[in-house]
Amino acid sequence: MKRSLIILSVLVKNIKARGHDFTFGRYHSFVKLYGIEFELSISEKKKRIKIQGKYGSDYKSEPTGMLSIQAGENFYSKAWNDAKTVKLDSKLSTIIAWLEIEAEDERQREIKRKIREEERKKQERIEREKQELFQQELKAFNDLYKKSQLWHEAQKLRKYLRKFEEQFEVDDQLTKENIEMLHFGFQKADWLDPFTTSEDDLFSDLDPYNLLKNLNK
Repeated sequence: MKRSLIILSVLVKNIKARGHDFTFGRYHSFVKLYGIEFELSISEKKKRIKIQGKYGSDYKSEPTGMLSIQAGENFYSKAWNDAKTVKLDSKLSTIIAWLEIEAEDERQREIKRKIREEERKKQERIEREKQELFQQELKAFNDLYKKSQLWHEAQKLRKYLRKFEEQFEVDDQLTKENIEMLHFGFQKADWLDPFTTSEDDLFSDLDPYNLLKNLNK
């Protein structure tokens, strides 16, 4: 225990002297380098001993007196152990160097991840704006097309009504009933025509374009 505390104290002092920080919890401690945290722990290595019991073989762990420092977790983990010739005390500079190199590498990876994430968001925004613009232009074009169709239909209807009126005059058939029919037709032509502002009380709830589509089915 005494040796562990001495080694950990020296390691902490040297890491702090290089401008890095420590965070100590109840069960874990972390070193923070360049904004990257690594879990850091020191423990005594154990060896597994086979023992013969009353009912067969069994195993127990036995302390070795050899210390081990573990840093990081998962893919970025590393352990340094006491050896017969080189003790852990002389490996502290190697541990600090590994921590700094790994932290810097992870920091660069984090920068690249953020750049990729920003690029992904940028592309999504471009695609979203492109889709919104597409929908806006599609609607605008659709409205233009509908108005064009309505204008042509209104012109066709007026042309027909004028021809009808001429024929009534030739046949001397400009009766009250036919005059009312022509008046009705011109009113409906004005209702169809997008360039006029004619209102139609009875047809107020109808879409003139959809009405023409249904009539042409």
